Amino acid sequence: MNIKFEELELLAKSLDAELYGNIGNRALFEYLDEEIEELRQRNCPNTTKEKLNQVEEFGDVLFCLVAYARQNNININYALAITICKLQDRIKRGHNGDK
Repeated sequence: MNIKFEELELLAKSLDAELYGNIGNRALFEYLDEEIEELRQRNCPNTTKEKLNQVEEFGDVLFCLVAYARQNNININYALAITICKLQDRIKRGHNGDK
């Protein structure tokens, strides 16, 4: 599957709106916590099936973040661009892993 990020974002937002509507941040964070825990449990895959499960859980986490962005009017591309600039600046200042 070779779909551009922007296209995937639009599909995810559409699915989120259809599935969840505006369920609220508390419920979204509960879903996100569950999905992160499931991803954490699949942290070190040893087989192809385990790797597929890891990728699927990663997608679930991303979907929750897209839902949060849609419901809170956050531009995902802008948010990611801000973070990339912040991290690039941090690297320039010599802070490679610390906040």
